[in-house]
Amino acid sequence: DGIAFAKSDHYAIVFDAKIRSNGYNIGTDDRAFVEYIMTQSPRLLHEGIDSIYFSIISSWFTGDNRTPIMRIRKETNVKNVTLLKTALLLRLIELRLKNPKLSPSRLEGLFLRAEEISEQDIEQELG
Repeated sequence: DGIAFAKSDHYAIVFDAKIRSNGYNIGTDDRAFVEYIMTQSPRLLHEGIDSIYFSIISSWFTGDNRTPIMRIRKETNVKNVTLLKTALLLRLIELRLKNPKLSPSRLEGLFLRAEEISEQDIEQELG
């Protein structure tokens, strides 16, 4: 769990990593996510962050997560909620290491995607 900052672009990604052997479904965790976001948001806004995104990271996701995602968006000030598989997070790190000039503003587009970020999303935004 943590926060990734893109201070020059005035956005941050609050993230929460979940490990489940049979895949992760948000289920009732949405309440804890709302609390986590609401705890972090005032500090981020005070630091000049205009856009806050929330991302859940896991090896894979199961079930229909749309309703809890909408609840998180409705009850917080996050601009969007995304799901990101750990394998794709590693791909993002690889792309950044290969291209140190890869700007955070290009990465932000990924976190505007609906629900789960895909390999195709990464290639479209950064390829």
